[in-house]
Amino acid sequence: LVVDDNAMNRSILKRMLTQFKLAHVEAANGQEAVDIMLSSRNYTSNAAAPEVALVLMDLSMPVMDGYQATSTIRRYPVFANLPIVALTAATIEEGKQHALEVGVTEYRTKPIKRDMLHSLCQQYLPNPSSGNDTREIV
Repeated sequence: LVVDDNAMNRSILKRMLTQFKLAHVEAANGQEAVDIMLSSRNYTSNAAAPEVALVLMDLSMPVMDGYQATSTIRRYPVFANLPIVALTAATIEEGKQHALEVGVTEYRTKPIKRDMLHSLCQQYLPNPSSGNDTREIV
């Protein structure tokens, strides 16, 4: 799941993920992300729903920010090991510490480079660019 209130940031990530042969779902704020997670195949066992494999979460958003969304997602045991990578323009150490405390797996600053995103996908997703299948990032 690509979670960012900035449509341009979502578009850039979408382009890179498509190059990696990774399908994705987008959310414009934390509440949308939580709603998508709770309707995902991981949570509902609905075969038609997207499967959650990785979350790329902006931290500063309207409606519900990434800290609150991550904290809410982590309340559900099924998402305990789900990789949530915070992507943010903020470089303040306090923000990083708070993000880790609420449950982000990793904290990265924007702009994220293609090689870094590919590395994250390789780290957290099985066969992220093999071309053998298309996975969804939720």
